Amino acid sequence: MNLRNLIVVAIAALLLGCGSREPRLATIRVKGTLYLDDKVFGPALLQLTPDPPNESMPVVNAYVKKDGSFELRTYKDGDGAPAGKYNVILSMDPIAMGPVPATKRMTVDVAEMPGTSVQTIDVKLESSGGEMISPLPPPGQEGGRRGAQGMTSPGGGP
Repeated sequence: MNLRNLIVVAIAALLLGCGSREPRLATIRVKGTLYLDDKVFGPALLQLTPDPPNESMPVVNAYVKKDGSFELRTYKDGDGAPAGKYNVILSMDPIAMGPVPATKRMTVDVAEMPGTSVQTIDVKLESSGGEMISPLPPPGQEGGRRGAQGMTSPGGGP
């Protein structure tokens, strides 16, 4: 799938999601800083998936800036996340297109903090020694093989 097709599919998925009539869960505003091996890390994308998996819980995302700062987003920018425990998934920023190391499993808890309107969390990931390969093939190269975590690696073959 080329980059243009991937963008079209992503936009279609977003538009389909916009018409959802499912009730929205209450969210807690969350901002924080991403660390990788004890150093501020960015730009990147964070995805938080419910732990344990729960189809009634939405996936939460955040764009991590170059300085490592982020704000969680569930339904709209900066709205935060529903209370709960989440697995943290780090992925490449599709605009910066830089390499992202594979990381060890980590979970974070989002909970209402009495007396504060914004919860602050530090996400401290530890690399697992490998490099996550981009889900997008290099420009002009289609195909590829499926690797760990469903990522595409150049070279073709199983």
